[in-house]
Amino acid sequence: MSTEKLEPARRNRNENVPDWREGNDYRGAYLDPEETAQLRQFYRDFNQEDIFTNLGIFMKRSGLDKIQSFIESNRGNDMRVLLFDIMYVHAPGDCQWIFEACSKILGKVDALDGFLKENFGVNNLKNVEELVQTQRKKAWDFLRAAHHFADDMYYLHYLAEEKVSNDIELFLKACKILKEEGKLSLENISGGSLEEVAGNHVSSEDALIIREVQAAHYREKYPEDELYSLREGLDASLGSPHSRFYLYKKNGEIVTFTRFDELTDSGNRNRSMASFMTDPKYLGGALGQTMLELALQKELEIGPVYAECDPSLVSFYEKFGFRLLRSYKNDHGVETCDIVLEPEAESLREAA
Repeated sequence: MSTEKLEPARRNRNENVPDWREGNDYRGAYLDPEETAQLRQFYRDFNQEDIFTNLGIFMKRSGLDKIQSFIESNRGNDMRVLLFDIMYVHAPGDCQWIFEACSKILGKVDALDGFLKENFGVNNLKNVEELVQTQRKKAWDFLRAAHHFADDMYYLHYLAEEKVSNDIELFLKACKILKEEGKLSLENISGGSLEEVAGNHVSSEDALIIREVQAAHYREKYPEDELYSLREGLDASLGSPHSRFYLYKKNGEIVTFTRFDELTDSGNRNRSMASFMTDPKYLGGALGQTMLELALQKELEIGPVYAECDPSLVSFYEKFGFRLLRSYKNDHGVETCDIVLEPEAESLREAA
């Protein structure tokens, strides 16, 4: 996880954020008075050598079994330093919330772990563990972010409750769809992860790859004035909090991405699917198409999804429920088709 900030949810600073700082008689949303006293004692003792023992006792007492197990399995010096850092920069109540949020993230990882083990069996435990470890790393990344962005609990709430949790759930949903379609295999999902991120918070590294993939797709296809217009559109999306990018990564590298922009020339909050592309050095694959299916489901919650595409791609998008609106030459003389996906069409497709 990059240390570049993603889009935080807008919320009141005090909403659902425990505050146990000195002089505040708030007892916490999660602990009773005895547990609160235990947590304060733990903080007085946290710089002792038996930090893992003390923390383990506290976690067990607080019912945070998943993060207790996670910490126990990562007893190295990196974890020790990270815990010291988190407890040093956060008030006790905020720190307690961080531990609980991390435990919930790990709970979602465990759900994925159970699904994969159920479907791939004991003979593939090593491969399953490699897949799950990619997702479990996000708990580490969240703890690192909790230290790095210690002064911004808005962002940490967004990161834990929306960004990280959604990405793990997105991957699990994709695996379930692949199973329904008879396409779930280790080959199709190995090394894979899915992410959803606002345009203005795509990391600089990912933005560079996205620009390169678009250039490779369009370079030999369109005249220079059209290419310039397409580059401008992508740059605007990468600077907008209203655009959404869905990324399919394999071993940390972008394989496929799809981009959605908000239509500004309509009285309704409709969405425009501006691109769906695969890096030419990869073959794409089932997980990338499943990501598109999930992305369309999510964007349809806002309203109809419109798109422009090459005439040769209309039949491909019709498989996802799009219908053709019109065919024409755009301002640069390029043959173009306008297509639309409406919520009713998606419901009928799912029923079929």
